[in-house]
Amino acid sequence: MLKDIEDPRYWLQRAEDFRVMAERMNDERARQALLSVADSYDRFAKSAAVGSLYELAVSRVTDKTKVG
Repeated sequence: MLKDIEDPRYWLQRAEDFRVMAERMNDERARQALLSVADSYDRFAKSAAVGSLYELAVSRVTDKTKVG
């Protein structure tokens, strides 16, 4: 499960799921609440992507220092 939450695609899919649910809502407050959750999931996706890039960069720097 931990690997799933580190994958930006996981959060992007969750955001899309909540947007689909929001489209089906008749109650405006419920719709806005679901859209707010979707926006939060988009932010989680961005954070996961940045984390992945950071880990990649650190691993490359670490690998280069071990070789040289």
